[in-house]
Amino acid sequence: MTASSGTIRPSIKLSSRQGELHYDLTEPLHGVVAWALPGGVGVFLLASAALLFRTTSHRSPLLLAGGAVCLVAGPAVTFVPSLVALALLAALVTALVLGSSNGVHISAPQ
Repeated sequence: MTASSGTIRPSIKLSSRQGELHYDLTEPLHGVVAWALPGGVGVFLLASAALLFRTTSHRSPLLLAGGAVCLVAGPAVTFVPSLVALALLAALVTALVLGSSNGVHISAPQ
């Protein structure tokens, strides 16, 4: 946390070979980090849909749509503060979990 003019502002510090990267949660992400946040979740959702199809032959349009939205959201993350981007991503994943809870119920083989 950094203190500036009497207020406490959380921040993120990342270390890399080129030096330290410092992100304030009120400023937009840029570069690889902007793509890694929604892209990582998007790849996970698409892989989950592929695994679900491979194991149960059930297609999940919610997982596919959520993964596609996350991958397309990469450029949009560079325009909003990082905390807003994280909140939107968490809301999307929460909606996917709640929306797919009535989906496939896998029972143990008998």
